[in-house]
Amino acid sequence: MKIISFKDPYGITRRGTVVKCLKCNNDFIRNLSGSGKDKKFCNLKCRLDYSRVILQCSKCGKEFERIKSKAKNSKSGLYFCSKKCLDTSKRLENGLLKPKHYKGGRYNYIEIAFRNRKPECVDCKLCFRPSLVVHHKDHNRKNNSLENLEIVCRTHHKLRHIKLNGESRIVDYKRGLTPREKLPEILKWADSYKTPK
Repeated sequence: MKIISFKDPYGITRRGTVVKCLKCNNDFIRNLSGSGKDKKFCNLKCRLDYSRVILQCSKCGKEFERIKSKAKNSKSGLYFCSKKCLDTSKRLENGLLKPKHYKGGRYNYIEIAFRNRKPECVDCKLCFRPSLVVHHKDHNRKNNSLENLEIVCRTHHKLRHIKLNGESRIVDYKRGLTPREKLPEILKWADSYKTPK
């Protein structure tokens, strides 16, 4: 390492060495006294460019810059350009980011259904949100796939959990599920049923 003398911008003679910039490979004089003795870049732009890396968003595919040290902090190895992309990826139905400790909550299937389906009853087209519930078609509450969920009003949800005994008697069927092929028959019966006086 060859030591040379140079004048700083204030006209003071200093001691320094000629080194190469880590980013652009240009030669620059590094001051051996004060805070400049560990300088590795010729200017601030080179320093910032060297510390940044270009990543691709795991959700939308857009390219964006991130500081190298922050890019190393990703536990999943996935990177997101914005908070919106991160939040969308955390949703249960997307399944892109699902931590090992995450088991899912009781009402997540309700959020999935109302986010992806029109908020109305599939039978009577009722749109009053407080009267709508989410029904599992196969009666398995652990199967929260979008294909297994349907939005129905409370009346039609109850009709999905009854069985018809004879012509006019219905029995509550909480533990079971009305067979799908019997559903049109029960709905037809319910529409024609008149309350006895």
